[in-house]
Amino acid sequence: MEKQPSPPRWADRFLGWLLPSELYEELLGDLHEQFAFQAEELGAQRARWMYFFEVLRFCRPYFLRRRFSAHSKYSTSYTYSPAMIRNYFIIAWRNILKNKAFSVINITGLSIGLTCSLLIYLWVKDELQIDTFHERGDRIYTVTSKEFIDGKATGYYDTPGLLGEELKRTIPEVELSCNWSGDEARTFAVKDKKLKFIGGYSGEDFFKIFSYPFLQGTVNESLKTRESISISEKMAIALFGSAEKAINQSIKFDNYKDLTIKAVYANMPESSSLKLDYLISWELFKEREPWVYDWDNSGPGAFVLLKKNADEAKVNAKLKHFIGKFSKGYKTENNHLELGIQPFKETYLNSRFENGETAGGRIDYVKLFTVVAIIILLIACINFMNLSIAQSLKRAKEIGVRKAIGAEKSSLVGQFMGEAFMFSVIALFFALTAAGFILPSFNSFTNKQIALPYHEPSFWLFIFGLLLLVGLLSGLYPSLFLTAFRPIAVLKNNLKVNQNSISLRKGLVIFQFTLSTVFIIGTLIISKQINFIHSKNIGYEKQNLIYLPVTGTLSKQFEVFENELKKIDGVESLSKISNQFISNDNTTGSVEWQGKNPNSSPNFNPIAVEYNFVNTMKATLLQGRDFSREFADSTSYIINEAALKIIGYKSPIGMPLTFWGKTGQIIGVVKDFHFNSMLMPIEPMIIRHSNKLSHGYCLIRIEGERTQEALNGIETIHKKLNPDFPFTYKFVEAEFENLYKTESLVKSLSIIFAILAIAISCLGLLGLVMFVTEQRTKEIGIRKVLGATVTNIWTLILKDFAVLVIVSCLIAAPIAYYFMNNWLQKYSYRTEINWWIFVAAGAGALVTTLLTVSFQTIKAALMNPVKSLKSE
Repeated sequence: MEKQPSPPRWADRFLGWLLPSELYEELLGDLHEQFAFQAEELGAQRARWMYFFEVLRFCRPYFLRRRFSAHSKYSTSYTYSPAMIRNYFIIAWRNILKNKAFSVINITGLSIGLTCSLLIYLWVKDELQIDTFHERGDRIYTVTSKEFIDGKATGYYDTPGLLGEELKRTIPEVELSCNWSGDEARTFAVKDKKLKFIGGYSGEDFFKIFSYPFLQGTVNESLKTRESISISEKMAIALFGSAEKAINQSIKFDNYKDLTIKAVYANMPESSSLKLDYLISWELFKEREPWVYDWDNSGPGAFVLLKKNADEAKVNAKLKHFIGKFSKGYKTENNHLELGIQPFKETYLNSRFENGETAGGRIDYVKLFTVVAIIILLIACINFMNLSIAQSLKRAKEIGVRKAIGAEKSSLVGQFMGEAFMFSVIALFFALTAAGFILPSFNSFTNKQIALPYHEPSFWLFIFGLLLLVGLLSGLYPSLFLTAFRPIAVLKNNLKVNQNSISLRKGLVIFQFTLSTVFIIGTLIISKQINFIHSKNIGYEKQNLIYLPVTGTLSKQFEVFENELKKIDGVESLSKISNQFISNDNTTGSVEWQGKNPNSSPNFNPIAVEYNFVNTMKATLLQGRDFSREFADSTSYIINEAALKIIGYKSPIGMPLTFWGKTGQIIGVVKDFHFNSMLMPIEPMIIRHSNKLSHGYCLIRIEGERTQEALNGIETIHKKLNPDFPFTYKFVEAEFENLYKTESLVKSLSIIFAILAIAISCLGLLGLVMFVTEQRTKEIGIRKVLGATVTNIWTLILKDFAVLVIVSCLIAAPIAYYFMNNWLQKYSYRTEINWWIFVAAGAGALVTTLLTVSFQTIKAALMNPVKSLKSE
């Protein structure tokens, strides 16, 4: 039978909006009758055009006035009257109590989603607030360096040590500027108190640029002279008891020089990326580090404060070739240094460089966790939608009766939206309570000090927005779906389930499990990469290796110290190095060799060591020998494989090498070892011998089973030979792992979020299974009477859900591969994405689904068929 043409639906909807309800049904019937006649006489297409013009004829002020006057007369005074609103809430509360299982599932799912979103919001908010509190923050900039070596660009924040003083003299747009060098733990002594604090050196403009309030002293005097030092309130209390007692007092710095406290500033807040206990005048830094007078050396950072209305682009243009006026090298197109500026408030979140330009950093994780919060919340809202649609048949008669006695669609939508908001409010209450309990552990986990900001209007604005979003997402479609039932069909028990609603429900389940499976795959790949980092052979044994700062009299008595340490049980070997090789970013281009291209100036990572370095490291010596007292090694060099590749010697042992103007010979080649994060490739390294290092670290290898015994012995000797400095040390293994603390945090959080996403999805799945088994109770009873086994019934119900999960896994696999492959690209050394990861993730999702579905399915299958068939 040929299908009869129908008028356009959108025209009917428009007419329904336009006309008052008492006219709509009557006119709609006449228009449909006329359409049927015209379609038969003139054809369906022409009839639709004519129907459209007929509908447009009702766009008159008369009908609009009648619609809105009727609406205000009835709907406002009655439909949304206090009595009716109270009635809506009573009905909603009764439905919650009537369907306890579904209510608990809905509220639990929404609560978990809201708790996750709330915690992530607080973390993201805290990250975005870092360094935004400075009064002139919009004019404060960090100086960046873009170095071209053989045409290849690299970026960093190291600058020449005289730059801060020169910028404000040379560039008119610069109001204030200073160099700084920080994050150094140094020893300070006042009488018998000897304590270590973290701080650095800075030019006198530092406190004029940044807004750190002073408790004692003045900004102008704080860093004015070579002997000036400014300290934090925390340091003042620790050494003197109060800020007032500390001002103008003398303090011994590293047993090197007496400094005068010229200012005491308030402790730098948690929202500051700089957390310095002290700052010493830059003049003293220049005294201790004479290399800063060479413009070709970089190391310190630099800050500038631009004048009001200064053009950032013009300043960048002037800085681009600024170094060329002072530098003796790097003046060719392929080998030179360019400067630029980056807003200081962006530095914390955007500190990673690619090809010499800033290209993300912590901001990547801020974006990632924001997306995660949205996804988890979306999964929770989908649960609510799915269960509401699934339960629609239970509410069908209620809706039919309400419509039959005159309820408008808008009032029904309002009622069901109100129920959704009621669920959201209850879930939000539980989420706020849970967040309050979880925050202390969350802070410890993320190294933050976050509190629920009940006093901030912006927080309540976020809460209100979150409530509105969740209410709309979870309630809008179910409300429209429920109110679309035709009252005649409902009351005649002739209601048919719309195939579109079934497809939508399945689509939502697939969407849920796709997101959850992406989480699982991502978690497996992140965990595999972190495990790869920790298990990879890094070129030396990092276990049982410690750093000990060579301070005070140790540098002068190092041979005595070394001989005493060798006598300690548990000490295997030791050496001395100029600086820690973990995160060692010192570079130099002052290396010459036979056959070097005169137009090439590659950078090398320099490190000075004393005897027994390779043996203590347990590094692999590929050619040659280690430094030894049996040879005159003052001009001998050991290089790594990366350096040999650049130098190009076929037989490097005995070949000449000039380093910092001192010509010597290569005596050894060591296998490449990692001294930086695996985000970066291993750089070429020059290891030189220095028999009289005035500073640096003692590198000590101890026996693993006698660690504490060895440490106690080392401490005893340290106190004897260097009593003015506290005994401090670091394990190399801990320092290495510290390079990946962000990745480890992401790994842990991804595991938690993956579990939560699966848990929320399974809650929704459990609710759907409960509904399906309830709806098919009589069918299950009949099947059992006819001989079906529990396994038959279990398979019958399970297969539909299993298919949805399998489809989800197939969709999730390419999505997860794309994003995780991009994430892995930032590592120079990375694991592979194996096929088994996707199989494991899919199997995990499927097994979880089986466990979720099986309990309720078997429970329904075991029910006595007599009970399920005895009544309507």
